[in-house]
Order: sequence, then structure tokens, then C-alpha cells
Amino acid sequence: MCFAVFSCVCAGIVVLLILMTSMRKKIHYRLIGYTGISIMILQVSFMIQGNEGTSLCNIQGYVNISATISCLVWACILSYNLYVEILFEQELSEKYYWVIGYLLPALIPMPELVMGKYSEKMSWCMMKKDLYGNYMMIFEFFVPFIASWFFNITIVLRIKQYLKEFDSGFRTEEFLSKKKTFKAFRCHPAWVNALFVLPAVYQFYYLQHSVSSRTIDILGMIGETLIGYGFGLMFLLNFFTRGDMKKVVFSEKFPSVITIETSLSVNAES
Repeated sequence: MCFAVFSCVCAGIVVLLILMTSMRKKIHYRLIGYTGISIMILQVSFMIQGNEGTSLCNIQGYVNISATISCLVWACILSYNLYVEILFEQELSEKYYWVIGYLLPALIPMPELVMGKYSEKMSWCMMKKDLYGNYMMIFEFFVPFIASWFFNITIVLRIKQYLKEFDSGFRTEEFLSKKKTFKAFRCHPAWVNALFVLPAVYQFYYLQHSVSSRTIDILGMIGETLIGYGFGLMFLLNFFTRGDMKKVVFSEKFPSVITIETSLSVNAES
């Protein structure tokens, strides 16, 4: 639970940094912030303590799987928005993204919540180990996970092909702007996907074995709760993101103080 709390805080810092500063003016950063909200919800699911057969157990399992789907969908939205902006020079309404990124993932596992198809495992409620549960695990976790990887790789390759065709020897300002945008944000969708590799390995083991290993269970839980840390590192280690963060710190925070002091001194002199 402590891992989940700190992981949630790491993701929350990124979300606040984006949504409460001028970084929110760029749609790519806002989409990263929405992804961070889904990761925070995922970590909150590990803080819910519920015994098997209780409503809390079902809620924990439901929130966990719906937030996981939401994170993977937002990874696709990140790459798709990049594709639309670079190739077609337009932006879709964020309301459509909210429906696809939040509402749709919340509806998909709703039947399991209603039927109470979650059971406790290491203080962690997961899909029950029966035929229905196995099929739903494949449909609600592995299909979105694999589809997200395939979609993002396809989009990145298509954008690279477009930029290669666009660069006909004349490096216009428009081309350089598109190339810079692509370099700045191309890794974020893949990084979000990569955060779910360890949970995917655990879920695959859980799907294949009727008797689980305590070590594998612990590694699976750690892998899930480290997603927030990985999300924070993704944001911090990106060269372009760091540059924008420096602009936020040094051009928004300190100049505002200088401006106040200057105005006060001018008023005093007058």
C-alpha cells in the first residue's frame, strides 16, 4: 500500500505540474496529464482493502481493470493526436478523448462488477479463476495491451514516413516545427505501454497456472505499483519536457516576484 501511495503522489506531481502551469496550453501535455490521472486512479485501487465476497473487493477489481484499460487507451490517444496534428494540422475536441479515455474503459468491465466476478489474492482482488474469468482477462487486459502496442508502433512509423517524404531538401519552418513536435512526444505512448509489461507478464502467469507462486504475486504487485514512479521518470528524463519545465520554473515563478517588486518600487517613487 505504501508503494501505491508514493506512486500515486509521483503521478500526481506530474499532473499538477502540467495542469496548473502554462504547460497546459499544449494539448500534448494535457493528454499526458489525463494519462497521469488514470495512473493515479489505478494506484488508488491498491489502497482499497476488501475481503473476498465483499463489495469493496469487487470495487477494487473493477477500478483496477478499468484504470488499466484507460491508461492503455490514453497511450493510443497520445500517438493519435500526434498523428492528426502533424499530418492534418488539426486538433480534435478533447471531449471525444475524454469519452474514449475515461467513459469507455469504465463501461467495459461493468458486467463483472455487477456479477461480482472478483476474488481476493494477496490482499488484491482480481478476476476469478474460472472459464469466464480467463476469457475476460484476455479480452479486458491482453487485447488492449497488445492492440495499444500495435497501434502506437504503426502510428509512429507512419509519422516517420510522412516526415521523410515531407523533407524534400527544403527544411521549411513548418517542417522543423513538425519534426520537433514529433521528437518531443513520440516516446511517451511507448513508455506508457512499457510500464505495463511487468504486470502483463504477471497476468499471463496468473492465467496459465492454477497454483500461484508467492514470489510471482509479490513481483506482480510491485510491478503494478511502480507504474506511477515510471510515469514520473518518463516526464523527468525527456529532454524536451525538462526544457519546458525549466521555462515554467524560471519564467513563471521568479519573474512574477520581480514584477511585483518593480511595481511596488515605481508606486513608492511616484
